[in-house]
Amino acid sequence: MDFWIPNILYGMVIPMICYIYFCRYCQTQTKWYLCLLYGVLYGVVYQLEYMTQLSKVLCLPLDMLLFAVFGYFTTKKCIKSLTISLLILSVYHVCYGMVYSISYYIIEKMSAKYVLVLQYADMVVMLTIAILLMAILHLILKYFFKNLIETDHLTLLLLLIPVFFISLTEKLVSMHIDGNVMVWDSEKGMISPVVQHGEVFLFHGVASICLLSGLLVFQKMIKAKKIEQQLELLQQQTKIQQTYMQEIKSRYELTRAFRHDMKNHLNILGNLLQKNQSENAYQYLKNLEQISDALTYPIHTNHVVVDALLSSKFSVATQKEIEIQCKLHIPKTNGINDLDWCILLSNAIDNAIQANCACKHEKKKICISGKQKGNFYLLCIENTCDRENQDIPKYGIGLSNIEMVAKKYQGTMHIDIMQGIFKLDILLVISQQDNHISQQMH
Repeated sequence: MDFWIPNILYGMVIPMICYIYFCRYCQTQTKWYLCLLYGVLYGVVYQLEYMTQLSKVLCLPLDMLLFAVFGYFTTKKCIKSLTISLLILSVYHVCYGMVYSISYYIIEKMSAKYVLVLQYADMVVMLTIAILLMAILHLILKYFFKNLIETDHLTLLLLLIPVFFISLTEKLVSMHIDGNVMVWDSEKGMISPVVQHGEVFLFHGVASICLLSGLLVFQKMIKAKKIEQQLELLQQQTKIQQTYMQEIKSRYELTRAFRHDMKNHLNILGNLLQKNQSENAYQYLKNLEQISDALTYPIHTNHVVVDALLSSKFSVATQKEIEIQCKLHIPKTNGINDLDWCILLSNAIDNAIQANCACKHEKKKICISGKQKGNFYLLCIENTCDRENQDIPKYGIGLSNIEMVAKKYQGTMHIDIMQGIFKLDILLVISQQDNHISQQMH
């Protein structure tokens, strides 16, 4: 029987399956013209490898490079496309090795009278590999999908090394031990390849366990990193809480002292008025007004905690000759924790002040605005920055904490730099009930 069906399965269909799952792993829409083109090119490369007897050590990097290039055109992310393409290839090579080892074992035990069945063996093997490959890739998609999507590039590199080693060793074993040519004698049965099935089964089993263990360790590492970020966030929350508790306590003591002295102030005013010293009485009232203003926050956002935070931060910015523009109004009932507001604003303003201090502009500015639309609240912080630096900064602790809080409220964070202006947009989701109350207030 002709071998065109198994060749198509091996050279085109299975690579296309790999590409489809690659797109699903990266949450990108499958581009079918790229999928078909990849299948065709993989088939061409496979035929060239077979015809030229290319070194088996070079086959894997060539396959990997081809897959990674098509992945990059799909995602525009080099490290992610390289890691996920290698992961999929390692799964494929494990499936290939296991199925071929089992098929050789079955054929070796077959009687010579069943030689006609062998013409269908390659097709059955390739179909089995395709089905097993889709099943395993689906399980990885189900249980490890979020880790692959939410992981930063540096952490993905830690997964890249073990999957590359598994792919390389599986391909070498499959090609050098199993081979791709079977010799059958009508009387003796299968003559070649001669395989120690127990050792080969053990090797493929260990490779499968190593791949699964690598994914589990990778998953644990991602969880540990998330816990570390949460601990840093809790530490920051505790620090913010202590700072503003101390400030509130200080203002409370000043207010208490002012109220305690109010009777004396009224007596002094009464005496001045009795003596017809109205001018002195007026001046005394002006002094009392200044003391009263000092006990209140100059920023009014409709949120006491945020008022205290912004007053403190803006005082620092003013000392550094940074112009402040604040058009921030926070709904009284918005479902967002007070500490989360502090984390969002304190990190954003601290970064803005730092960027302004490093900026060469004569005019330094920070603009803060917030508006509600339906169930969404958009917080926008803009600040001047160095015009020469147009690259989006890597997420430090501050931006990571902001992003974590945004995700907590099913929101997003977006950064943009244009013409010396750094813009941070934070979108938060508020509840239907809060939205209804806010609309009634308006």
